[in-house]
Amino acid sequence: MYGEERWMKRWHSVRFITAALAVCVLGLAVFAGCGKKETSGTKQPAGNQETNQAAGDSGFPISDKTITLEIMKPLVMYDTDYSKMPVLQDYEKKSNIKIKWNTPAAADFTSKYNLVMSSGKLPDAIIAMPADDIEKYGQQGALIDINELIDQNAPNLKKVINEFPDAKKVITGTGGKVYSMPFVYRERWGNDVLIIREDWLKKLNLDMPVTTEDWYKVLKAFKEKDPNGNGKPDELPFSGDGIGDLMKFAMTWGMHDNGNSETFEGKFYSAEKLYPQDGKVHYSSIEPRYKEMVEWLNKLYQEDLIDPEIVTNDNKAFQAKMTQNLVGATRGVFGGDLITMNDTAKMNGDSEFHLNVAPVAKGPHGDQFHTITDPSALPQGFVVTRDNKHPVETVKWADYWYSEEGQAKMWGEEGKSYTMVDGKPQWTDFILKNPDGRTVDEAWGSLTPGRSIWPTVWLPSDLTLQRDSEEVRTAKTDILTSETLVEPLPPRLSFSQKDNDRRKQLMTDINTYVNESVTNFIVGKQPISDWDKYVEKVQKMGIDEVIKIYQKAMNDWNAK
Repeated sequence: MYGEERWMKRWHSVRFITAALAVCVLGLAVFAGCGKKETSGTKQPAGNQETNQAAGDSGFPISDKTITLEIMKPLVMYDTDYSKMPVLQDYEKKSNIKIKWNTPAAADFTSKYNLVMSSGKLPDAIIAMPADDIEKYGQQGALIDINELIDQNAPNLKKVINEFPDAKKVITGTGGKVYSMPFVYRERWGNDVLIIREDWLKKLNLDMPVTTEDWYKVLKAFKEKDPNGNGKPDELPFSGDGIGDLMKFAMTWGMHDNGNSETFEGKFYSAEKLYPQDGKVHYSSIEPRYKEMVEWLNKLYQEDLIDPEIVTNDNKAFQAKMTQNLVGATRGVFGGDLITMNDTAKMNGDSEFHLNVAPVAKGPHGDQFHTITDPSALPQGFVVTRDNKHPVETVKWADYWYSEEGQAKMWGEEGKSYTMVDGKPQWTDFILKNPDGRTVDEAWGSLTPGRSIWPTVWLPSDLTLQRDSEEVRTAKTDILTSETLVEPLPPRLSFSQKDNDRRKQLMTDINTYVNESVTNFIVGKQPISDWDKYVEKVQKMGIDEVIKIYQKAMNDWNAK
């Protein structure tokens, strides 16, 4: 999945990355909410009175009179200009709604989007609005509460909600208000894994490591037995482009840490399956078991089993070491890093180089879990702003993409980009072996915006698996099983503006201090004997207050 947001890809430049609802989703009241009905305080335009009946696939045109809407969305790399995409051109004729696209390049989207939001003149709708901004701008009145509009005009989305209940929770904010339509994941694989040089394992007659003791022995052999065969002790058993790559091992001790030093959300988790299995929200970096992990990593570092430059490596430096046949293992995205590095090695003439996905690591306490990094749904599929003069038609426009026909349009054109075989979609050679030499993404992106965030449901597994290498298919089907997969927190927790501001205020300093301290513990700049002092300082900085804010949000999620 190539999306605009960091959560849709790994945080590095070449790396990508929850029954109360059942009471609420009966019949046509699916978006009416549980208990007292919540309505927007803003009067919403009625739209074209002739279009107020909910429209399914056959409810076209959406408007008898031609309507023009301005929609802002990041233009993802390899996508064609949206105004020239066949799928969108056809839908414009079908719906009788013209779209004026404002599509800054994804790399420039944040700055251009911020300028638009501060200008006072908003587009009619936004796709891929930053998730944290949806609640903020909704409460400020820049976005309209589309709860009733969805209930009356989005039958396809309501059907999707019944199939994917988390999508309802994801878009429901404080007070039961709904400011967005979701982007829904059909499948979740748990991308972001430990990957290892399988050719080195075979050369040294070693099995794939599973336990932490196995990992220690394998990394030790990589260091001492010259698996790259150049007669020099230059192997880097484990490396990466930042010390955050080591944090993958936190799950091996039953905790969650996504390793992203730039944000702080990835260290919070709900301990259902995870340590200490009390069902409460925890902050991993102050837990006793986290100290155990840090001590283990410090041991590896002191024995030169970790690249001594892992703290300062950027992606370019790390990639150079990998292509120079120096690195034995790392943490990566199997759909990106694994394929990219294997392909690069082949192009460079190294026929032996072979990275593969390691089994889910098992820790000293018996924990063997893997983080689900792909959310079940994202809130930023589609928002409608206060300046929109046609909200009914706009919601109907977006609802089409949740229909079976609309979802299929995200795959491109039947007969050109995909065909149906025994009732299942299959990519054609136009995508997989493009006659004009286009890559998969270039070919797919020439037909449809389906590679990125959109108000729809993501690809079925038949299509995603077909694109995968043998190693990735094996990882998805055999290694990352339902027994090992764990979701640390729901895909989107809603905070009141007061709580959100407070958590950010406190975590700005906490995050900086924790990242620096953990790094120093691992590399030996700070003795592990200072751990209790470190935890005490994090507590004095307000971590318990932040945990309470997360627990409140978690309770609200469970009550939805």
